[in-house]
Amino acid sequence: MSHIFISYARKNTKVVSQFVESLRTQDFIVWQDISNISAGEAWRSAIYSAIDQAEIVLIFWTAAALASTVVNEEIDHALSQGSTSFLCGWKKMCRLKLVSTAQMP
Repeated sequence: MSHIFISYARKNTKVVSQFVESLRTQDFIVWQDISNISAGEAWRSAIYSAIDQAEIVLIFWTAAALASTVVNEEIDHALSQGSTSFLCGWKKMCRLKLVSTAQMP
């Protein structure tokens, strides 16, 4: 079943988790590492598999995400798989702006 994959920096967990809960209350199927990876599971392969199966990859683009090796690897993997990806960034936390990756330089 298709889902929305959430990519974010750990530093932004609180606000991202609130956004994820908002999506879930609207019946979206959301894949977030903290709720979908079991203890002891190979996290990187679980993430890549979730990206491969996602209908949308939603990237919370913040200064912390820019500095995150894992977030950047998730973006690279999503784009290499031809995922429909969107950047979701904050100007002031919680003011969201969606930008299609097709518009990125």
